[in-house]
Amino acid sequence: MTTEIYTGQWTDWSRGRVLGATLTLSSRDGAILVAFLAFFVTIVGTRTWIIVSFVAHQIMAKDSPHDGLHYQRQHILRNESAAGATWLFLQQSWYWRKTIPKVWQRTLPWALGAALFVGLFAAASILSGFITDGASEYRLLMSDDCGLQEPRDIEALQVLKAFENQQAATYTRQCYDNDAPSGSCNDLPIRTLEWTNGTRTCPFDPTICLPDVRPFHMKTKELNSHHDFGINEPPENRVGYRRETLCTPLVTAHQNVNVSFMERIPAVRNSTDESVTWVYLYGRRQGSQGRLTTPYTHAYNSENFNGDMAYSVWALRHIPSSASSWVPIDALKPNVPADTTIMFIVPNSIKHIDPNNDPIFGANITWDQPGQIQRMYRPDRAVSPIACIDLHQICNLDPKAYKCNTPQSGRTVGDREGLAGLNLNPIQYATAMRLAWLTKFQSFYDVTFTRTNGFLRAQDRVNGIAQHRLPDDQWKIEMGALFSDSLSLMQHQVMRYPTGPARPGNITMLKLWIPDDILERSITDPDPSPFDLATNKAFETMCHTQKVKFTNGTLNFSVLGLGLLLGIGLLLIIVSYIVQPIVASRQKKSPTGAVKAGHWDRDDALQVLRRLLEAMGAGDWEGVMAEFPRTRTACKFEYEPVTREQETTPTETTPTQVSGEETSQMAMASPGIRRKPVAVVSEAGV
Repeated sequence: MTTEIYTGQWTDWSRGRVLGATLTLSSRDGAILVAFLAFFVTIVGTRTWIIVSFVAHQIMAKDSPHDGLHYQRQHILRNESAAGATWLFLQQSWYWRKTIPKVWQRTLPWALGAALFVGLFAAASILSGFITDGASEYRLLMSDDCGLQEPRDIEALQVLKAFENQQAATYTRQCYDNDAPSGSCNDLPIRTLEWTNGTRTCPFDPTICLPDVRPFHMKTKELNSHHDFGINEPPENRVGYRRETLCTPLVTAHQNVNVSFMERIPAVRNSTDESVTWVYLYGRRQGSQGRLTTPYTHAYNSENFNGDMAYSVWALRHIPSSASSWVPIDALKPNVPADTTIMFIVPNSIKHIDPNNDPIFGANITWDQPGQIQRMYRPDRAVSPIACIDLHQICNLDPKAYKCNTPQSGRTVGDREGLAGLNLNPIQYATAMRLAWLTKFQSFYDVTFTRTNGFLRAQDRVNGIAQHRLPDDQWKIEMGALFSDSLSLMQHQVMRYPTGPARPGNITMLKLWIPDDILERSITDPDPSPFDLATNKAFETMCHTQKVKFTNGTLNFSVLGLGLLLGIGLLLIIVSYIVQPIVASRQKKSPTGAVKAGHWDRDDALQVLRRLLEAMGAGDWEGVMAEFPRTRTACKFEYEPVTREQETTPTETTPTQVSGEETSQMAMASPGIRRKPVAVVSEAGV
């Protein structure tokens, strides 16, 4: 059995075509993508700040006198990152506190806004690593050895069924019997298949059902091939499945109506009756090809009572219109075309510590022995038989063509007659046949024949041969546990279609899309129709449509989430590069806009540096309105820093100085704007 996970793009139809679009990657590739997304979000945050700061700068840019705090803020918006701006805005609040009244009102909102921006994109960068949380929780299985498993000999069948039954029983105890978290309960498409219970009337001749005991009825809800069994298909390709089981304790001997289904056969040794064998007459047992083997159903020897033996169970099954190892008597033939299982629960040497009124596990016969410390109770019956019938049903779940066939035997529910009239499409037909194949192996006989001495829940309360207290409805607990076992078995068997056999052995995987296997199983005619060919193709496609929840280290990504993240991010990056030139080109058409554009260029750090150097007479500069100002020649000059002594020495305020080129270009960029006089520095430096 392989559990390889498909990697690539696929659609989880539980979430629809758009939301269900999923990308599954290996752990290595997924980690690379997560790291890239975090880096990408960081880049998007950087470029988005450029947009935000540009808009804020342009809103505040006005051609009127302002204080130094305003010009610093504009310079910060023009040149600093979001994180840098946050710190500088906070510093403004401190250093300008004695100069400008209520400076906090003008600086803290900007600092908080920039900090919020940094926090949002820092969180987005971190949360991008959790983008898999919004994706499908399922994975798709893939395998080269796909199909229906069929053991080729008795030994392979025994080994396979023993493993499957034990696995199903273990899963039932862990996942059906309680809601406690368990890693093994989260691997299948759904933890448990829901079912309900109640009571019904006797499905057999009333004389054979134990009087005053209502038969126990167990029924699943309508199970969905997609949601419950994980066969990944859109709604129009899904089928439904229902299963119901009705169990009733049987009469062995009834004095009131003079009915008996048992006979006593004494065993004679040395002319002395040493033991008694009881045979139970619920139908004959027969060998292969209908050979008569025994005229009775079960035999029990009284010697087992005196040994040290705990419970044992013997089960037989009858399938209508099929060769079976047991042929029930007329009184035990159900009034519906159902599969029938009979189980003989034998307590053997078990003694009960407390009396019990259960119809199967009842013990009210006092058993006292010399030297016995505590009174104990013998079982009311040496053998307690239970008969159960199973009915299966397939439904077309297409919302436009909903219909179900008649509840019937697992042998017939999936054949052409059983599916006739449901108007199934090829994918639905293949799915229905795949589920129907499994219904043949879901009876209580199938889930118990490999563990006849260990499946009873009553055995959990046995110490040696002493049975501790049991409830008076213990038989219903046992039947409910078997029903859960059979559902658990079906859940796991559905998974085996794409993964291969659960155990190695002489097991053939029937690949129903291959002609030889098709003819062997009589699934289609030798001359297949287009519908049959499409059905065969559906069998092959289902090798890659089985959903599971275990990950095997893979990571899922929502294609929609990735698309939105990358799309919006790329859009913001592109806008950050084009918003300034586009806005500037439109601003030139109005005097006010030209001023705002000029302020953006003026506050650029490189332009500020150019003006500082020009004011010092350092270098002959060009590119007054360019993104990168530069000297006309490769001249060299000194750029002396301001000392602390110079900083504390009062200086005479002089008019703002700009070059003649800057003045002319600013005038050309914004004709008609009225400006204050400036001292022009000529090429001679005057």
